[in-house]
Amino acid sequence: HSVCNRDCLKGLDADPFEDRFMDSTISPFYVPILCGWRRIMQESTFAAKNPRGTVYYRAPCGRPLHMMSEIVDYLEVTRSDLTVDMFTFSFEVDETRYVFIEKGSVVTDDLTNGAETRPISVVNETNDNEPIPKFMYRASRYPLRAEVDMTTIKKEFCSGCDCTDDCRDWTKCACQRLTHRESFRAEASHKNITKGYSNRLLEEKVGTGIYECNENCGCSRKRCLNRVVQNDMKVPIQMMRTEGMGWGLRTLVDIPKGTFVSCYHGAVMSDAIADKNEGGDEYYADLDFYEQVELEKLNSGIDTMLDQGVFFDDIGARELTEEEKQKADNGDWLVKMRREEEKKKRRGRRKRVE
Repeated sequence: HSVCNRDCLKGLDADPFEDRFMDSTISPFYVPILCGWRRIMQESTFAAKNPRGTVYYRAPCGRPLHMMSEIVDYLEVTRSDLTVDMFTFSFEVDETRYVFIEKGSVVTDDLTNGAETRPISVVNETNDNEPIPKFMYRASRYPLRAEVDMTTIKKEFCSGCDCTDDCRDWTKCACQRLTHRESFRAEASHKNITKGYSNRLLEEKVGTGIYECNENCGCSRKRCLNRVVQNDMKVPIQMMRTEGMGWGLRTLVDIPKGTFVSCYHGAVMSDAIADKNEGGDEYYADLDFYEQVELEKLNSGIDTMLDQGVFFDDIGARELTEEEKQKADNGDWLVKMRREEEKKKRRGRRKRVE
C-alpha cells in the first residue's frame, strides 16, 4: 500500500505507560517490539558510515523505515500512541538487554513511593550493609521556606509557539529559535546553528540552556519534539551502592547518547538561606542561569562580537541609553556589567590613542 493509516497498526498499538510496560526489565525501546514492530540490526560487511552495522524498523504493516524522519511521519499518519523517543537507530543499543539483580540485594522496590510513573528500586550488592540515606523523595521542586519566591516559575512568564507539526521545523518554532539564538550568541565560532534537541535527543551540551515548549504553545505535549524533561520518565533507573564511591544511579537498560533519564529536583532556596547552611553545598545547583551565562560570555570576550548587529537590539552591542544608565544607578546587575565592559573598552581606546 502507498499510504498508511490507523489500520496499519493492526490493533497492536498501546499506551507506553501501561502497567505491563513498567517492569524494570523492559526498555522503552522494546515497547514498540511488543506493539508489533520489528527492529532489524544488520552487520556491515564493508567500511561504511557505521562500520559496525545499520538499523532499520519494520512497522506492524510491514513498511520499512530507515531514518527517524520516517518514524515521525509514520507515527503521525497512523495516530500511534508511541512516541519518537522509543525508537533508536543506534547500533550500540540492544533493546532486549537489561541489568539482572538478585532479589536478595534489593533494599526497596520503589524509593519514590509511587511518585514517578516508573518505580526506582534500591540495591546494595556490597558487603557494607550501608542504610539508605534519609531523605524525602520529591518528583518536583518546592520552596524550602515560605519566603522563597517562586512566582516566576509560572506559564505567565513563558513565551510560546503556534506550531501544528509537533515542532519538527526548528526554524518555525519560536521556542526552539530561542535555544538556537542564545547558543549562537555564546559561541565564538558562530558555526554550529543546530543546537538543541534532535528527535528528543540532546546530542551535545548547550551551555546557554534549552527553551522547551510549554503550556502557552499550540503543540501537543505528548508528541512535540521540543518537550523532553517535562514528560514522564521512560527509562528504568536504579539507585545502587558502589564499592568505595557511595550511592549512585544507573539505568537498567541500554540507551543511546543524549537520552533523557530523569530530572534533578530539590528544594529551591535563596542565596541568603544557602549561605547560612552549614551542611555543605556540594549538591547545590545555581538557578541564576542567565547571570552565569552572561558572566561566562563576558569572561571569554564573546560579547564583543555582537557589534556586528546579528540580533535584535542587544545592550551589549551598542552604547547604553540614558534609561539603561539610570537602571545601572538603581542596581540593575546586567546593565552594570555592560557598563563596566563599556568603560574597559573606552580605556583601551584611550591607551591606543596615547
